[in-house]
Amino acid sequence: MKNNFAIVDIETTGGSAIREKIIEIAIVVFDGEKIIDSFESLVHPERSIPAFITRITGITDDMLVDAPKFYEIAKKIIEITENCIFVAHNSRFDYSFVQEEFNRLGYTYTRKQLCTVKLFRKFFPGLRSYALGNLIQEFNIRVDSRHRAMADVIATLDILKLGLKIPESESTLNNIFGISIRETKFPPGIDSSMINNLPDKTGVYYFLDMFDNIVYIGKSKNIRKRVKQHFQKITQKSTKFYNTVRKIDYELTGSEMIAFLKEAEEIKEKRPPANKALKNIEFPYSIAYYKDNSGYISFQITKSIKGKNVISSKFKSRRSAKAYLSSFISINALCEHVSGANNYAGACFEYGLGKCFGACVGLESPKDYNKRIEEALEDNNLFSTESFAIIDIGRKPEESSIVLIENNNFTGYAYFNNESVSFNSIEDVKNIIVPKKYDQQFNKIVKRSLIENSLKIINFTE
Repeated sequence: MKNNFAIVDIETTGGSAIREKIIEIAIVVFDGEKIIDSFESLVHPERSIPAFITRITGITDDMLVDAPKFYEIAKKIIEITENCIFVAHNSRFDYSFVQEEFNRLGYTYTRKQLCTVKLFRKFFPGLRSYALGNLIQEFNIRVDSRHRAMADVIATLDILKLGLKIPESESTLNNIFGISIRETKFPPGIDSSMINNLPDKTGVYYFLDMFDNIVYIGKSKNIRKRVKQHFQKITQKSTKFYNTVRKIDYELTGSEMIAFLKEAEEIKEKRPPANKALKNIEFPYSIAYYKDNSGYISFQITKSIKGKNVISSKFKSRRSAKAYLSSFISINALCEHVSGANNYAGACFEYGLGKCFGACVGLESPKDYNKRIEEALEDNNLFSTESFAIIDIGRKPEESSIVLIENNNFTGYAYFNNESVSFNSIEDVKNIIVPKKYDQQFNKIVKRSLIENSLKIINFTE
């Protein structure tokens, strides 16, 4: 290999790069044959060390009293890893902490990465575990002191050397590096330094032409990585980008759910020519319900929902709304006449088949009939609670985001400072959110996010 490898290991106060800090870092630079540079240092985290971290690492608060803060060693870290591939065992962990420390200093730190966990899964499939401790035992690697940065760096270096001895290591490593090492041709006026300065954080990104018109809108948990991907495989879409894109902009959201919501909203509002999936989708028809003159709940397909109770679904056409209503009536054994599906007097056809309980001929009282509908509507709701808020991460450590669901529909979202805002009622949330127009797509995005993620919920009672 013709690359220099910066093998890195860190010890930290915890597992979250956003909330925790580095307390020790070690780096060894390896040119494929020998060590050519090294650096190690304790790091003052400007906070106390949890007891369980001390038990694991042996690092105490007293040991860090005179240790440099991260900003004091930042320049050295940049210099020693310059033009190197950042190597670590589970590189996502170490790399995210180093990046976040630089983010706090207002600097974007980017390096190509190699994870030795992925390397060994490729080269040595079928091992019981690919944790560093298990690989040390499996390959009889000598380690003086586990869970100290330099000792773990040396162990990771020995693992890397084993991998580099594999005959097909060069081609395999190139595949593992993927977009980080692959040559990419960017549009005129956009170079690799501009791409590398994009954040590797969650948000929405925009491709603009020479007149600042938006060509394409996308979202990603890693904006830089996703933008690179657009220009790495020649397709009809990437060729179009190459010929038109002259600028790249972005907006961080922190929350992946808000990134999805913002992308959907922006595409429908701005209608960029390269986005086709969402821009033309509209859901103008709703099914409203009300009580007729006899006190029975009836349904109406309408475009206007102002002042009406609405089943929480919207439809692209009156035909699709009618089909949904027909299915809803059939599944719940409702009366076609009373429900408004067929406005005829007397017994409905379903009553003759024993599929209607007789509301159309007065055999089922409005009270009993309406109770069955209310239970069905409750089961039909997209969300289990009509009004609630969802708390998610924000764009920076001291911030969180909040999404409001009111009357079973997405209403809007906002960001707030963790220390200065509390929510005791739904009105507290409504006072800070930016209201959003109803859209069925937004409800589905929120529902999917709740299913896929463990998010904090605030329920509101009337």
